Formats: sequence, structure tokens, C-alpha cells
Amino acid sequence: MAQKLLITLSLLSLGLWAQDSLDSVERSTESSKQNGFFYSGGMELFNKNATTLAGSFPNNTYGYALGQINVGYKYDNFEVVLGGVGAGLTHDSTKGLAFNHIGFWSGYHNELNPERSSARDEAHNLFVHNAYVRFQNESLDIKLGRFKQEDDDWIDVYAEGVNAILRARGLHLKLFSTSGLAIVGSGWLMDYERLFSTYGILNAEVGYANEHFKLDAYVYYGNREYIAPGVNLEVYAGDRDTLKSTTKLTALFPYHHKGMEGIRRHYFADFGDGDSSGWNATLVARQDFDFLRHYNVALAVYKNIGNANARMGQPGNPLGLYTLDNSVYSHGPALNALVAPDAFSALFFSNITLSSAKAGDFIFGLDGRYTTAPSAREHSLKAHIDWEVDSQLTLSLIATYYISTPLEANVWAINGASYEAGKALDRSYVISQVGYSF
Repeated sequence: MAQKLLITLSLLSLGLWAQDSLDSVERSTESSKQNGFFYSGGMELFNKNATTLAGSFPNNTYGYALGQINVGYKYDNFEVVLGGVGAGLTHDSTKGLAFNHIGFWSGYHNELNPERSSARDEAHNLFVHNAYVRFQNESLDIKLGRFKQEDDDWIDVYAEGVNAILRARGLHLKLFSTSGLAIVGSGWLMDYERLFSTYGILNAEVGYANEHFKLDAYVYYGNREYIAPGVNLEVYAGDRDTLKSTTKLTALFPYHHKGMEGIRRHYFADFGDGDSSGWNATLVARQDFDFLRHYNVALAVYKNIGNANARMGQPGNPLGLYTLDNSVYSHGPALNALVAPDAFSALFFSNITLSSAKAGDFIFGLDGRYTTAPSAREHSLKAHIDWEVDSQLTLSLIATYYISTPLEANVWAINGASYEAGKALDRSYVISQVGYSF
């Protein structure tokens, strides 16, 4: 116990919440400009300290150390990259459930029963997360293999497939396909599998962007599961040196086939009659104001109509929100009510950036969320501090006051047990993280 406490305190003293701290490693890998061999790598120390451990469906405390390394070769427009990632727990209050966070593996075809010991026994703490070939010039960008898929509204994880983008005069056409997904960093290490893409995902997108606005129209197709057309509009005005306005409007209209009711990991499937088939919708609006280059405030609303996020809300989010901060004991596991059926959320964001030539950049932020849904009511307040010491090292700390009140006991049932609806659960936590890249 003393050793676990020492590890916890030592990590907390380092501080952090580097939003996907290992993303900088991916950027450094992809931004290599010179021909020849190159390498990149990074590490992440993560610790989540729950402020309340006791009671039914308790919160969880755990920590891990994660590292990755990538090697590659570049010749003109061609690039080949191979990289591996691994992580190990430093402590775990759940006495065995932290495999859900670190190393979760339900089989590539999702054939293992996560309610049995097989998912724990098969947890993978080491795997290849980058293995791709890339061709890139001013008009064409193609990746094939395993790679980080970013800049999508609904996919922001490691993917296993192909991503091709054709650009011309502000227009772009994108075709994306993945057979499996993986989550690396910021509290999770999940190997490539079909947990969120049981039969694979296809995505086609067409868009136009200039300095004043960006418009994307897309459709996601989950084979044998859903088809989800959507649109994203962003409008920019002003200048960050004085006042800049960014308005983001996103709409998604997934149609779920009845067959997906038989798919495991269909979260919140017990809500109501458990039938999410047919048309659903997610509507998102966000308004940002950036001023004097150092300050940002934003307001947002996020509305689900039906069980719109049944399969779309886990691997990505148009607001970049952290949706996996509920208890690992909860139905999901760990999904908060933002992605629940018929949920409505109001959100507030703010941050201040202070720069020092000697000490680096400091980012202070305060965010809030209120969510109401038939299954639960939640409110949270998050304070975070990021210290970007230099281009390689980031130290961060995030403290979240988070109360979740289940309103439907069967939604939050675990292993056949039920919970008293209407009783508030304290999910508050402190996360510290250290990110280093080279």
C-alpha cells in the first residue's frame, strides 16, 4: 500500500493532462522532410486518482507507463513507417478490472466474452500500432496500413486500413476504410480489433475550405450495422491578434439496422425497449472566441435524438470531448452520458496561454458540462493546467468534479446487479500526466 501511494504521489507531483501527448510523436514522424532513415518516439506517465472509491459502482484509481518508438524511411514523396507501443500498470484499485483500460483485447473479431476472464487473460500490453506506406504531394495523400487517423469528426484513433485524400483549389475528396481500431494514450491502451468496427467502416467525404469557412459532407458506413450521412460547417471571422470567431455546426444522421441489436458492445442498448434501429440524429453547435492570441472561451450544445451514438460515439467526437471518464465498473465501460440516447448537453470551455522564453508555455483552463438524458443526469467542472516546457516535454494536471446520477437502474446494471435510480454517484478524479517525445 505504501509503495502504491508513493507511486501515486510521485506521479501527481509531476502533474499533467497532455491531450494525447503522443500525438506530437505522430506529427514529428509525418513531418520528416529530408530523405533517408528517421526515427521518433515518446513516453507517457499517466495517473488517475479517484477522490471517491467506496460505495456501489465505485470509481477507479490506476496508473500506467507507456512508450512507443517509430522508425521509417523517406524518399521524395514516399514514406514507410514501422512502430510499436507498449504500456504497463503501476497500480490499480480495481484489483483486476484495469485491463479494460490497459491492454483490453476481445479478439480481433470481438469473439471473446468480456464478462469472462478471457478478456483479462488475453490483454495485450505490447503491439504494433504504426505499419504504413505513404505517398504525399501537394494534391494527393495516401496512407495504407496501420496509422493514426485524425481530423475526422467521428474517427480519432489508430486505424487499420487506407486513407486517401485528393486536393485541388480548396476542394478535397477523401476515402477512408478501416477493419480495426486501436486507442493509444490519455488513459487507454487498446489493441487493434473490431470492438468499434465489428464488420469494418467505410467513409467518403467531399469538402471545400478557404480562410473564411470550411464545409464537409460525408457518409460513414458500418458494414451490416449502420449508414450515417453527416455534414460539418465551420465559419471563421476576425483575427486572433484582436478577436477571432469560430462557429462549428455538425449534424449526423445514422440509420441503424436491426441486426446491430445482436452485436455485443452496443452500449446503452438496455435503454427503453433496447431497439435503436431506424433513423437517429446528433446535432452539435460550438461557438469559440479567441482574442489577443492568448485567450479562448467557447460555448457548445450537443444533442442526441434516439440512440445516435450507439456505434458512432466511442472512437471519435466532433468536439474532442473526453467521453470515457465514468467508472470502469459502469456499463460501457466508462462511457459518460454525453453519448447516451436522447441526451442533451450544454458545455463551456475556456483557457489562457502564458508564454515565457525561458520557462515555456503555460495553459490554464476551466471547462464545464451539464448533461441530461432519460438514463442519467450528470454535471462536471474541470480545471486543467498544461506546462509545455519545450517542444518535447509537457507536464499537465487535470482536476474534475463530476457527479453522475443514474435515472434508469437497468442501464447501469453490472453482472446482473442493479442500482438504485436517482442516487448520485461521485465520479470526481484527478489526472496527472507526463508526456515526452523525441
